[in-house]
Amino acid sequence: KIFDCDEFTRNWYKLKKGVIMEPQEVTFEKQRKKPEPVIPPDILRIGREEDTRQNCLSLKPKPPQANWQQFINCSGQVMRFFSWFVEDMESGVLLNHESDRERRFIVSYFLVDDTVSIYEPPQRNSGIIGGKFLERSILRKPGSRTVKYLARDFVEGHKITSYGRVFELGEPDLYTQNYQEARRDLFPQSNFKSVLSRLSDEVNQQGLADDLRTVLIEADPDGNGRVAKHHLISALRHIGISITPAEATTLARGLDRDGLAVPSAELLVELGCG
Repeated sequence: KIFDCDEFTRNWYKLKKGVIMEPQEVTFEKQRKKPEPVIPPDILRIGREEDTRQNCLSLKPKPPQANWQQFINCSGQVMRFFSWFVEDMESGVLLNHESDRERRFIVSYFLVDDTVSIYEPPQRNSGIIGGKFLERSILRKPGSRTVKYLARDFVEGHKITSYGRVFELGEPDLYTQNYQEARRDLFPQSNFKSVLSRLSDEVNQQGLADDLRTVLIEADPDGNGRVAKHHLISALRHIGISITPAEATTLARGLDRDGLAVPSAELLVELGCG
């Protein structure tokens, strides 16, 4: 069907044929919205969950589409964290036994395919053999069958849930610390300048410089001028300033060569309180 023509054609029809070629109104149908894909229910399956879900999409099963860019950029890269069980009152997760408080784990996040594994190193005289706690697999967030844990969720001090158990992520290994500091847009807690700027604004705007000196002295009973990271967190919270474990590690790595503690004098100078 013809809806319109150019000026030359319109004049030709008018002079030669006596036909007035008026443009016709065009009505377009609204584009139909594609139906949302239906997530198949959890079923007994053999093999990876991605393979099972892919088999539900067509009569001729095809292997899941690999993210080759992620494979090329992240092959062999793993973030590892020291970890332990914690209780979570919001979700009602409690420790099964008091001895669970002493158990320690290594949580590994594989950047190449967003999978997670959890390993429990053996502890002498603990009565716990140790070994694999979670086979390497994609870990879904609690209450969801589709939302998985991603790299940005793995930060010191954060919590992850694995099959009814809640883990708190402790200090990461050196590779993970370097990886996160190199990607400050994804891990703002590892941005040294940003963390310093926020703390400086809070201390100076609230006039807490003297209080900060006092709590830093109290947090350093040995008088060696260095404050342990967990003591720094408690000291700052005592004067009304919140700081996360990841931010405390960032300060320690930025101000101290070993990154094990925060030198008080350097911190005060950087915050404009020296």
